[in-house]
Amino acid sequence: MKQLIYVILLSILLSTACNSSKEINISKTLQDNRQTEELEEINISKTLQDNRQTEELEEINISKTLQDNRQTEELEEINISKTLQDNRQTEELEEINIRKILQDNRQTEELEAQFFDISEENKQGFALPGLDHGLIQSPINVLTKSVEHVDSRTITVRYKDEVNAVANLGHTIQLYFAEGSTISAHGKTFQFKQMHFHTPSEHQLDGMTYPMEMHIVNAAEDQENGRIEYLVVSILFKMGGENKFISDFRDLIPEEIHSVHNIQAGRVRLSDLLMVTRKDKSEEGLYFYKGSLTTPPFTESVNWYIDKHTYEASPEQIHTIEKIEGHNARQIQEIHERVIEGS
Repeated sequence: MKQLIYVILLSILLSTACNSSKEINISKTLQDNRQTEELEEINISKTLQDNRQTEELEEINISKTLQDNRQTEELEEINISKTLQDNRQTEELEEINIRKILQDNRQTEELEAQFFDISEENKQGFALPGLDHGLIQSPINVLTKSVEHVDSRTITVRYKDEVNAVANLGHTIQLYFAEGSTISAHGKTFQFKQMHFHTPSEHQLDGMTYPMEMHIVNAAEDQENGRIEYLVVSILFKMGGENKFISDFRDLIPEEIHSVHNIQAGRVRLSDLLMVTRKDKSEEGLYFYKGSLTTPPFTESVNWYIDKHTYEASPEQIHTIEKIEGHNARQIQEIHERVIEGS
């Protein structure tokens, strides 16, 4: 009986202890749940705070991007404005250059017209030599064996090597120099004016006509009487390799007659033509004689210097120029009593 009572009491005690343990566990679980909720609230708060900071940074970045875009647009507007201004200035300079070239041509024609009836121009052709214009007419046939060799015939060239325009004049292709280049000879200084072409050549060497000739025209005005004296350098061409000097301006020649095309400084250089290697001494030096213009009014005021070296140009280059200007060479004229000098 006593044993039964002990068993009952022990069972009651174990049941009470178990209930206490359950209460403790429930209390701990509730406490853990509260801590978890607090941590979740903290995380949610931190997440919201991070989101707000991210949004603020994005707003700052958007604001900065918009500001950068505005600055870029302003710079682009400034650049566009400057480009338009530069283009206008370039166009104005080109118009000034073209007007000046045309004005120089008119002045030259007016000066020449003082001595010649311009209606005679159409009668030029390959007219036979005559005395209509004097005894020292050009071009001539240089007989090299009869040349009187001298050492005093030298020319001094000071030029910027700036070809600034090319013109299609119908009867010839003409290149223009920038101001400031000169040639000095026999005590006078001549200003570079222009270069033009003749197809075929006007001058002959020992009776030989070349497919093309270029004249480098320089002029000096007499301050006392206003008359113009010329110094013209003649360059003879034969068919051969392509000529860089001609290649550099060939595609710039205007298609329309009496049109001028400006050339960027440095694009076309006369030195590319003249700075060639002579094969031997026979190609060095110049022939000199006193003559005339080979076009109306055939004024007898030209100091002619014919380069002894024969330059090369490709058949295509020569044909291109000939196609534009046609046959524009004057007939050979009598030498009469003139002496041809060589240096």
